[in-house]
Amino acid sequence: EPKVKVFKLPYTLFVNGGGTPTLLGKLPADASILRISTWVQTALAGNTVSAPTLSLGSASSGTQFTSALAITNTVKSYVTSALVTGMLAEYAVPLGGEINLWALGDCTSGPPTSGLIYLIVEYIR
Repeated sequence: EPKVKVFKLPYTLFVNGGGTPTLLGKLPADASILRISTWVQTALAGNTVSAPTLSLGSASSGTQFTSALAITNTVKSYVTSALVTGMLAEYAVPLGGEINLWALGDCTSGPPTSGLIYLIVEYIR
């Protein structure tokens, strides 16, 4: 039975040229990712921000799951990513340490001064 974790991606995560990687949270050690989606509650705005992207990894500078995933910066948009690597891959089995989920946001121009995006990670154990 699939499990879901939802993480907030505040506007401060998205910086022109890439900011500082942020540890969003952890997945169970035996998790296998099925799908990664984003939902834009409020679009990133301010400083002519455009073309936000998101990289996700299990290490702070990593892109093990996705690299420069384009985020649709439209209010109330829900997008499922087809560009996720490591899907249905087992990490640290049997039951090693939890899987860190690091995020690094980037954008053209900016940094934004407002906006909120949610990251939805669906996985199985």
